[in-house]
Formats: sequence, structure tokens, C-alpha cells
Amino acid sequence: MVSRFLIPRAVWLLAILLHCLAPNAILGGDETSSAPYLKTELYFGPVDGGDWADFLARDVTPRFPEGLTWFDVQGQWRDAHGSVRKLDSRLLILIYVRSAAADKNIEAIRSDFKLRFHQQSVLRVTEKVDASF
Repeated sequence: MVSRFLIPRAVWLLAILLHCLAPNAILGGDETSSAPYLKTELYFGPVDGGDWADFLARDVTPRFPEGLTWFDVQGQWRDAHGSVRKLDSRLLILIYVRSAAADKNIEAIRSDFKLRFHQQSVLRVTEKVDASF
């Protein structure tokens, strides 16, 4: 028969053990070897599905062959006349090691999209992130 004090003591010992371990060891990371990752979200205006697939294949994937994520999203914005406009949009997410080359590639993607699809802008949001693969 298990003592009524055995289970609480085991839970207490487990809590102490977990507290003593470094958080990164629990999560599988190594704080000393982590690279400075950035996450950039690019918000694109509407384009037809075939054109989007072609743009990804020709303009985005060669610049970020390690991988990317994109979603069909809904967006809205206020035009110059004050009217709220709703439109289908696409969100592209890139997670990468900070570098001048990556920044140059992102700006080229934005420029290429605006030129090719006659868009006024591509919103860019970039932030530092903790990431591991």
C-alpha cells in the first residue's frame, strides 16, 4: 500500500528538479548557440491563385529556399477618400537569421510584387523571435 505522504513528496521532488533545470534544457534549446532570428510578415494585396503560385515559385522560394509559410487572409484599409475597403489578401511569414542579404531579398520581394501586380504597397512587419528547428 502506498503511503499517503509518498505521492506529495514525489510531486515536491519533481518540482524542485524541474526548477533546477535550465528552462532551455527543458525546451530542448541551447541559449549559448541560438542564432538571432527575425520573423517578417509581408501583407500582399489580392492576386489570382495561379499568379500567386507563380510569384512564390519565381520570386520568393529562390530567395528563401529554407522554407516559408503563407495564408489567405481577409484585410481592410481606409482609402484616400475615407472609405473602408475590404479585400482578400495574402500573408507571407519568413523566419530567418538576420543578415543584410535576407533584408535585401525581402525588399526585392516587395518591389517585385508591387511592380508585377501594380500594387501601391506591401506591408512589412519584422520582429526578433526565439526560434529553434
